[in-house]
Amino acid sequence: MKTILFLLAIVIPLTMPIRAQQEEATIDESQYLETIDYAPAIVGGLEALHKVIVYPDSALKSGVEGMVIVKVLLAENGRADKVSIQKSDSPLLSAAALDAVRKVRFLPAKMGDVAVKCKLMVPVKFRLH
Repeated sequence: MKTILFLLAIVIPLTMPIRAQQEEATIDESQYLETIDYAPAIVGGLEALHKVIVYPDSALKSGVEGMVIVKVLLAENGRADKVSIQKSDSPLLSAAALDAVRKVRFLPAKMGDVAVKCKLMVPVKFRLH
């Protein structure tokens, strides 16, 4: 019995990213509003985003700085349903920007008092100090 539980513990987490990718691929972008009454916001502000950014080693070694604009399809619960690169100053920074935006939580967009799905752009700056 312990062997079966151990195998399930390994298989389930490994399959989760595959399911997330499949779900992302089937999202109908037209269901996400561009015009809303109240804009979404990152819980904890930009400081929360900065805390989860991991500067890629390859970009650090190469001295690469820049901006990545991440397009987010945001669910009513404040979670990113889908993230993609809208614009990037360097491919070395793109994956780190996507990962950071996936990790943060948002206060959802609203139409009146109702939380709604929306599209938004999140700028992620990478600067060496």
